[in-house]
Amino acid sequence: MKIVHIHHHYWPVIGGLENIVKALAEGMAKLGHEVYVITSNYGTTNKTGEEEINRVHVHRIRSMRLGYPDLTYPLDYPTEVLKDSDIVQAYSQNSLFTHMLAKKGKRLGKTLSIYYLGVDYLRMHHNPIIRTIGYRYEKYVTERLVKITDIALTTNKCEAEILRVNYGIESEVIPHGIDEHLIRMPRMDSKFRDKFGIEGDIIAYIGRIHPTKGVDSLIRAFRRIRNKVEDVNLVMVGSGDERYVMKLRKLIKELGLGRCVHMLGRVSEEDKVGLIDAAKFLVLMSRHAGESYPVIINEALARRKPIIINKVGTAWCVGLPNIVVVNNEYEFVGKAVELLTSQESYSELINSLSDFRVEELMWGNIVRRVINIYEGVLV
Repeated sequence: MKIVHIHHHYWPVIGGLENIVKALAEGMAKLGHEVYVITSNYGTTNKTGEEEINRVHVHRIRSMRLGYPDLTYPLDYPTEVLKDSDIVQAYSQNSLFTHMLAKKGKRLGKTLSIYYLGVDYLRMHHNPIIRTIGYRYEKYVTERLVKITDIALTTNKCEAEILRVNYGIESEVIPHGIDEHLIRMPRMDSKFRDKFGIEGDIIAYIGRIHPTKGVDSLIRAFRRIRNKVEDVNLVMVGSGDERYVMKLRKLIKELGLGRCVHMLGRVSEEDKVGLIDAAKFLVLMSRHAGESYPVIINEALARRKPIIINKVGTAWCVGLPNIVVVNNEYEFVGKAVELLTSQESYSELINSLSDFRVEELMWGNIVRRVINIYEGVLV
């Protein structure tokens, strides 16, 4: 098959969705399919043109951006690439870039697959302007896109239900995949502890350092955990907003947590795996209503570690066995203390993970599932 992927960002732009697009595109190319990506010139010093990356033909086209990445507008349309395709796979219904090129593909008579992400999430946004005006725009573009969708993909059962109830379209739930090396790598915890000199239990946060991720709330909650459990550290890795990072460092100092809260910034893949291995559990206390399937869930599962997630967005209903759901900060503190102090509770949770066949979530298997869906529609 000739498969064209569409999103406003592609590698070397790094991010959760960008990594998903790359994994699916390269996985399909490995299976012998002819794979193309149409993306904007943003994130590549405005470079346009064609290049081949790991057997994927990448077309970067001239675009303009109205402030937000989702408001990226294509100025060129690579009609020849779209015209000869069997499947057009577009990502995120909220992306203007996706919307415009998907419509172009449909006008050319192509079979259109849309990966819906964060469906209707703006109605729960913390900013009241975005919650009203933004949600109306989001609903409008989703309704338009649903009308031309041949294949709808979602990341979890909650978003599938929202699509079904609010937009009358059935979807296939396709989870994000796991990189094979995360399963095959030996344990890296001792190496991590030796390198960074951290002793005692570890609660880990791995992700973007941004206000929407609720890292400040996590630090405040950690102080309450620390009042009940002395020998425990909070270790956070990831890059992000520099002003917010400075604010967090000030907060850590004010709360007297300088010796037990460690902000390591961006780390290598080896150190990230080492932190997961060294951690008692991971945590995500996000404020982002569009949190649908953070990659860290799979990364933690690959290393057989639990992750505590608050009930914001739809990540909590991904349905994997390592997810521990809490409703608020108070429940998080209680659950964290329980897992840190009760060996029985912790062992029961870890043992439940040992029965899960994590290999089923390897990217190769996920790619084959998507290809089977394509083939079922094209027959």
